[in-house]
Amino acid sequence: MNVASGLEYLGFEAGKDFVCIDLSDGNGPYLAEWYSDQPRPSDAAIAEAVTAYERQWETNDYQRQRAVTYWPLADQLDAIYWDKQNGTNVWEQHIEAVKNTFPKP
Repeated sequence: MNVASGLEYLGFEAGKDFVCIDLSDGNGPYLAEWYSDQPRPSDAAIAEAVTAYERQWETNDYQRQRAVTYWPLADQLDAIYWDKQNGTNVWEQHIEAVKNTFPKP
């Protein structure tokens, strides 16, 4: 279980509100220190938050895939400029291809 992700999903900040440590003993990371003024969430609440975080991560995979596939912003602006100059739609075709390759679930 990724304790840090669950706590961050609940609105806590690593290093400021808590510290997790992984001893590389096969048990994964655990909550080592709690600094927040807010009460420490129960293990069950953290587990629920981890599950919700993982579900959100999987649901938003298409966004991460699109982000690394789109052209850099400067190249997109250049394509838009040249499309306007030449009466083409290369930029729109690129965006559409990326969205078709990685559709929203």
